Amino acid sequence: MSDINEVYAIWNRRIRERCAQLNWTQQDLADEINLKFTNDRPVTQPMISSWTRIGKGRNTFPPYERMRQIASALGVDVAYLTGEITGDTHSEQYAMEYLGLGRS
Repeated sequence: MSDINEVYAIWNRRIRERCAQLNWTQQDLADEINLKFTNDRPVTQPMISSWTRIGKGRNTFPPYERMRQIASALGVDVAYLTGEITGDTHSEQYAMEYLGLGRS
């Protein structure tokens, strides 16, 4: 994927979709990250909001370690959130490729 705006759009959409699947609000996601990980600066709902609107205004990807925390809290890989893989996990992606299923 060469267009960064496309990557931003996928990231934004997949976080929102995964939260919807889990019936989570942005606050629920922030709480889950804070429960699972010790951070110097706790995650807040406004932080989650800015991370689901990247590419708009000054919003950019969070640091990679935070991206890993977001993905872990949502139960997916960072590669899924950024559109590098279409399966939720590398194992699922491998199975999809083995079965000849295309990218979505």
